[in-house]
Amino acid sequence: MKNENSLPSLGTHLPEFAIDGQLLSVSEVGSGHLHRTFLGVWKVQEELVRFVHQEINTGVFPDLEILMRNTDVTLQHLKRCIEQEGTREISYRVVPTRSGRLWFESDEGKAWRTFSYVEGGSVFRRCQNAPLAKEAGLLLGKFLRRMHSLNKQLEDTIPHFVALHRRFSVLEEAVEANSSGRLSRCNGLEKRILDHSETARRLGKAIEEGSLPVWNCHNDPKLENMLFDERTRKGMCLVDLDTVMQSSVAYDFGDLLRSGAVISPEDEKNLASIQVNEDYLEALTAGLLQETGGILSDSERSFMVEAPGAIALTLSARFLSDHLYGDKYFGIAYPDHNLERAKAQFRVYQAFCEVRERLRGLLSEG
Repeated sequence: MKNENSLPSLGTHLPEFAIDGQLLSVSEVGSGHLHRTFLGVWKVQEELVRFVHQEINTGVFPDLEILMRNTDVTLQHLKRCIEQEGTREISYRVVPTRSGRLWFESDEGKAWRTFSYVEGGSVFRRCQNAPLAKEAGLLLGKFLRRMHSLNKQLEDTIPHFVALHRRFSVLEEAVEANSSGRLSRCNGLEKRILDHSETARRLGKAIEEGSLPVWNCHNDPKLENMLFDERTRKGMCLVDLDTVMQSSVAYDFGDLLRSGAVISPEDEKNLASIQVNEDYLEALTAGLLQETGGILSDSERSFMVEAPGAIALTLSARFLSDHLYGDKYFGIAYPDHNLERAKAQFRVYQAFCEVRERLRGLLSEG
């Protein structure tokens, strides 16, 4: 945590939310790329209750109506599913303002939202073992199965977010412009990415054109967006629902494996150390198929084989594009951080190519 009790303006904004209690303290937490996140401690009927408060990045999410409606619809649907299935799972909710809105806009033009806090949850940046990987697969599979039953098409919070083929067009434009003068430092990485982009482009076009079944998906189901019980390490719930919208299960599966089956950091500099852990690969896949196997089509399974590599390659293109444009989107810790991320994700792409047939076999079994 950081900046505890050092944000007096929050004391003015947060009481706008429908919490019948007294705000005692607020601390900034997390390291997300987009929003600023705070943990508020409130006294509610003589008990201490925690809530998550976020300052929304309206530069990335200008349409707050769509963003918050999608989030609220998703959380309410998941809660109904849990109740219907009779399970004792954790759910959380959007806390509305006192006027009934799902977010609050301050006089300074800042947008804020509040969620109930999930107690007893832990986040892992990387898989620790195969049982945790299985839980991650089960967690995403359960989320997708339940969202598949939502009789409503969620709107796009970020237009073309899952249009992978467009990411490579952006890279081509960034290379052509070379506005930051950094192209020479890439040592041909841009060409290697573009030369291998055919499969990722094909997946993106299949999603956009509707030749793949379209679901209401998470679209950012990396391990860091999952909560696990801090005692049992059983999956609790998915968080960060900003990109829940129409997509393909192949996209979510690809990002799950990209983040869960590779134990190296996203910006690993020792490229030779980046490998796919096949025990995690098997566990993640088995978990997801246990929940979704009965509703997946043959075309979805076919694209799921290629999806982890396609997602990694697309992310490599996004990091390199941002590097060439002067680091406008992703936060960086040092000048060539996005370049190092791009190199690492290209190696992740190669690593998934090396286990393609193993993954094909796993997907045909479930």
